[in-house]
Amino acid sequence: MMTWNTTHVSSSDDVDEVTVSLILFGIVCSLSVAGVGLAIFFMTFNIRYRRNRIVKMSSPNLNVIMQFGAIVLYACPVLFGIEGVGRASDNVLAGFCQARVWCLAIGFTLVYGTIFSKSWRVHTIFKSAGVKRTVKTYFSMHFVDNMATFTLVSFHRTDDGTLLTNRKCYKQ
Repeated sequence: MMTWNTTHVSSSDDVDEVTVSLILFGIVCSLSVAGVGLAIFFMTFNIRYRRNRIVKMSSPNLNVIMQFGAIVLYACPVLFGIEGVGRASDNVLAGFCQARVWCLAIGFTLVYGTIFSKSWRVHTIFKSAGVKRTVKTYFSMHFVDNMATFTLVSFHRTDDGTLLTNRKCYKQ
């Protein structure tokens, strides 16, 4: 068993405030907006050309889910940087603290769950190389849906331990 031998109890006063310059925050936000624009472009491309043979082979429905997750993840830098910019009420900042956790969890689940599902599809197809085998897209979409539902159930409480103390977000 491992024990921590100290009598010092940390508090929110021990945390140094870290700030980011407005110029850097603006650059990161503009790159995020460019990423959202690119994801929307690819999403419309997948939707528009979903009947094309090559696009159909890449599972356009799963691609749209993945691009939606990427859009959610591109919103995260704005949510992480908005805390030090401007003056907002504590209720608004508490909402940003919650939105950070939700955006990271849902976006990550959608993107990497879709990648995992597509990898499983390729594995299933090439595992039975001698037999003509197709994998239905709805099974992969249900898999990603179940992963996202599990993530939502895991974060079912609206206060998941994130505290707003001295206008900074901390984990309980």
